[in-house]
Amino acid sequence: MNRFTVTMGKLTGSGTQSIVASNTGYKIAYNGIDQRTRVDSSRSVETYQYDSNGHLTKTLSFAAGTTNTGNENDANYRATRSNNNQGVVSCPLSV
Repeated sequence: MNRFTVTMGKLTGSGTQSIVASNTGYKIAYNGIDQRTRVDSSRSVETYQYDSNGHLTKTLSFAAGTTNTGNENDANYRATRSNNNQGVVSCPLSV
């Protein structure tokens, strides 16, 4: 399936041009079954976790430009949002 991998980015290069996230855009990563796994911007990094049925269960946010482990115990952790089994937000964005 075709997916955006950069959005709100910047056109760069001459001749063969490409779009990069730059400081205004978002770089989006997907896994092998087209689930969004990570979004990088100049301000933050978000990672996404799914259950065995493919439903989004957790979104974690970290400070941009930092190395993170993808869990709440990371020193660069900023916020989380959790969904229940029906996909309803069970724990709103918390810091």
